[in-house]
Amino acid sequence: MKDSTPASPSHEESIRTFSSHCVKTFFDQLPTQLDQPWTLDTMARQCGLARNQFAIICRKLTNQSPIEYLNTCRITNAIHLLETEKEMNLSQIAKVCGFRSNQYFSTLFKKMKGFSPSDYRRVSFLPRHPLNQK
Repeated sequence: MKDSTPASPSHEESIRTFSSHCVKTFFDQLPTQLDQPWTLDTMARQCGLARNQFAIICRKLTNQSPIEYLNTCRITNAIHLLETEKEMNLSQIAKVCGFRSNQYFSTLFKKMKGFSPSDYRRVSFLPRHPLNQK
């Protein structure tokens, strides 16, 4: 007679599941730590993983490399600040979002969103612009 109890996960599967959970938890906390000077090494170390393990799990969870995901989070935060914090200048927003260079922030923003941060801010405050239709 066949035993109907489910097979327990292998040790390797348990480690993969735990590692994925650690990376998910890190990503959940990342938006509150965007100003940190994250690198692939520091993100992997934060999760107790090797660089390649962290990169593989990140790609599976987000379909992006760790640095691409970090930059997506940073630009998303920058958009929020551009829309809500009129008193903050672009240099302050770049710094709060973790960009060490204003030029890199502007270049990456334009690459990801199609226009510069200053143009985005200007357009986002127009009363009839689609960006303001909620």
